[in-house]
Amino acid sequence: MVQPSQIPDAGLLQRVRAVLERELKTGVLAGEDDVELVSIDSDQIVQVRIAGGCASCPATLVPLVFGLEKAIKLEVPEIRFVEAVP
Repeated sequence: MVQPSQIPDAGLLQRVRAVLERELKTGVLAGEDDVELVSIDSDQIVQVRIAGGCASCPATLVPLVFGLEKAIKLEVPEIRFVEAVP
């Protein structure tokens, strides 16, 4: 799990987490087994780990990550992009 000291702005971490939690309940990630915020680096790149049925299928994973990126960037515009990591 990401620690606030690993990123330049702890408020950024909280804002991204809030979007992830909302999307897990009602949005693009609804129904996913697990999404873990792995890191937010100093270049404002968010890394997430997605577990469940979508994690093993690139045809589903790519649109899922793009949808998540869109949701995050709407509320946290300083994020450059979102990438899925194993």
